[in-house]
Amino acid sequence: MGERTVFGVKDIDLVVEEGSFVVVVGPSGCGKTTLLNLIGGIDSPTEGTISVSGKEISSLGEGALTDYRKKELGFVFQFFNLISTLTARENVELSLNLRGVSGEESRKKAREFLDLVDGSDFEDRFPSELSGGEQQRVAIARALAKKPSVLLVDEPTGNLDVDVTRRVMSALLGSAEELDITAVMVTHDLPLAKIGDRVIELKDGKIDGDRVNEEKTPPEELEW
Repeated sequence: MGERTVFGVKDIDLVVEEGSFVVVVGPSGCGKTTLLNLIGGIDSPTEGTISVSGKEISSLGEGALTDYRKKELGFVFQFFNLISTLTARENVELSLNLRGVSGEESRKKAREFLDLVDGSDFEDRFPSELSGGEQQRVAIARALAKKPSVLLVDEPTGNLDVDVTRRVMSALLGSAEELDITAVMVTHDLPLAKIGDRVIELKDGKIDGDRVNEEKTPPEELEW
């Protein structure tokens, strides 16, 4: 920015264990989304390396990065990013199609993933006919349908009320555990840190705390 250099994140040294559910917390602007985008190959680091499942993604070209995002990653966004002209089931089917699953098999699998997040009741509705919580559950099912090695979750409850947040988080955590997926979720909603195996605190782009969550709280028991 002119003569001023602004770092999104800086001096990050971090290892995420396979199969764990990690929650990254911190105020707006502290670098949480930048960290997710780096892991997801959306942003590239100006220095340092990033390895996922033994593959150094920070040196990949755009074609290889696209392949990495398609095959290895599931991404759940704050604003859902569902395709408005497709039903809930068709949104999930799209992820399956990218894996080479099509026809009746993709419809069957899409229903199974929607059922994982308690979304079977609205599989034929369009996004405009769904509540915020229902749309987020569809977005989670769509991400899970890719059978990703890593699930990245960006502020998934920013637009949801407390009761819906509990249901959405229960669906997300339960699905990740059932499918043995490594998950990294960023949030500024501090009570959500209690559901993770590990909590990382970011401040001004740097790690300001890193602890194992000794007493995890089920999402349905979270209090605000």
